[in-house]
Amino acid sequence: MAKHLQIRAAKGFTLIEVAIAIIVIAVAYAGFQVSKKLISNTENLVSLNQADNNWQATDIDTEESSEENILTVTEDLALWLDAADTDTIVIDTQFNWNDKSPNSFVAVETSSGRYPSSETRTFNGLNVLDFDGNDNLVVSSNIFGNLATGSFTIYAVGQSDNSSPPNNRFFLSHITGSQRIYLYQSTSGILGSGFRDPNITINSTYNISSPAIAMISSQGSTDLLSFAVNGSLIGTNTGSYTSSSGALTIGAQTADVQQFLDGFIGEILIYNAILTEQENSDVLSYLNTKWAIY
Repeated sequence: MAKHLQIRAAKGFTLIEVAIAIIVIAVAYAGFQVSKKLISNTENLVSLNQADNNWQATDIDTEESSEENILTVTEDLALWLDAADTDTIVIDTQFNWNDKSPNSFVAVETSSGRYPSSETRTFNGLNVLDFDGNDNLVVSSNIFGNLATGSFTIYAVGQSDNSSPPNNRFFLSHITGSQRIYLYQSTSGILGSGFRDPNITINSTYNISSPAIAMISSQGSTDLLSFAVNGSLIGTNTGSYTSSSGALTIGAQTADVQQFLDGFIGEILIYNAILTEQENSDVLSYLNTKWAIY
């Protein structure tokens, strides 16, 4: 009897052992499945992160590879005033608007009552100089080195805020005695350009109360004066301009009757040459991409 009981006890112990073993195996298997699932999820997460990182990298590369809007026509560039580049505007004991061309000219106003305002007005998110009808800047250096032969091209980005003379007037003028080059808004509210003495003007029906890119050029060999607004030719005229000295006044003409601009100027480019058709297109593309005029 004792032997029989002993055998049953031994068998009972073996069954418990087997049961424990089964439980251990089941737990281990379940743990393995959970671990496998976690690893799979982790791998998927890593893949998603990598995909996301790859997308971001691709996106950044695309932005970096996009063509930057820069002025590529720099040969014969005599003056480049850019109000959007606020580093070029320095106000201390006088107002200085520094030239970005290789010539490093400076447009200056020494009287604080005639300073245009900077960083108070923007157009297309870019800083412009705001002229209040009493402001002007002067570049006293001889910019137009080729005026003796009459070849130059001028671009100006701006707008007039006032339709009444004389505060709807001069964006810029270059005056030597009675001779002058000018870009202005006429008393009838239209944009014009020309020479005076000889008195050669070209007017348009474009109202400068809207922002515009104005261009005036003079071909020395043919005495052909051309005027365009926003890339469209307004008209031509003929006449020579032989003076090569005198200051460039920005925002006014002050030689005889003083006339000032009430409006803004964003950028001025002056070339001592007639630009080719492709160069003109490139300059207009740069200015319009930057200022979103038309």
